[in-house]
Amino acid sequence: MTILGHSISPKDIGICIALPFNIESFTRCLEKPAERGDYLRKLVRHQGESIESFFDRAYSPAASVMRQFVSAVEEMGVRIWPDVTLDSLQQATRSHRVIVFAGHWKGFPFSHWDFVDSPSKVLARLEASPDGIVRALYGDMILCEPDLTEAVTRNDSASIPRLSSALNRSMKRLTRQKPISPGTLDEITQSDLNALRERLDENLAGATVPGNRFELADVFIDAYSFADAFPDDREGIADLVACTSTVPAPAFDRERPYIRTISAPHELNPYAWPNLIEATVRILRKHSMPYWNARQTARTVLKEIGDSSK
Repeated sequence: MTILGHSISPKDIGICIALPFNIESFTRCLEKPAERGDYLRKLVRHQGESIESFFDRAYSPAASVMRQFVSAVEEMGVRIWPDVTLDSLQQATRSHRVIVFAGHWKGFPFSHWDFVDSPSKVLARLEASPDGIVRALYGDMILCEPDLTEAVTRNDSASIPRLSSALNRSMKRLTRQKPISPGTLDEITQSDLNALRERLDENLAGATVPGNRFELADVFIDAYSFADAFPDDREGIADLVACTSTVPAPAFDRERPYIRTISAPHELNPYAWPNLIEATVRILRKHSMPYWNARQTARTVLKEIGDSSK
């Protein structure tokens, strides 16, 4: 019988949280350099606004939900690993049969904070690349946006979002175009946005912050490094409570085939996933059953409650 068929108790579960859920972790996350994290970058801080008021206005409701969740599951015997780092993730995976990772997956799109070098230098790197796929992407950008070179040469505050948007649009167009190198591995790369971002990251090493990374409390790590944090000699479950976590989940098939993953193909509601995991733990506290069964039951119950309240 695999781990999916074994009964799980709350004490078998470790919840690794890489998201801020109080003012202290919010401040640490906010002050991290771009190459170590970007989860809070989407929040807009008003000029002159203190961190405390910024937290209260933009993040306090989500933090409150997580704190209530942490308190509830701890009372039921679940261990919480807050502000999880790679070291503490490794400790958690060796202490629990089920790991719930609540964190951020930085996907393929370029963001404003991904540029270490100036936009003009990044564009020049793309133009000079010997990689056929990268050159094709550069050519598509220039063809579709002929004023792009002039725009990024100015190096003003508007040139970074202009280049990031152009890159994201061209990546999407390139996946829909005829293969540049049909019948080769490049055809697979060209058809997949995440693989395209990896190819660009290879070509722009040092000039941009890579995409396709898990954000831990202290650092970004790729999917394979994340999977390597799990033991390779016993079965377990990795419940990846992160947006679009179906993208990194296949890394476990290669690195840790004994670890079964649960992942999401879409963005997660920060107010909903704590309810799902808490309900799962409550079911396991009262009934002896596998984790997956309890999770599915919890989802069904929560949906029924939601439908009845409409």
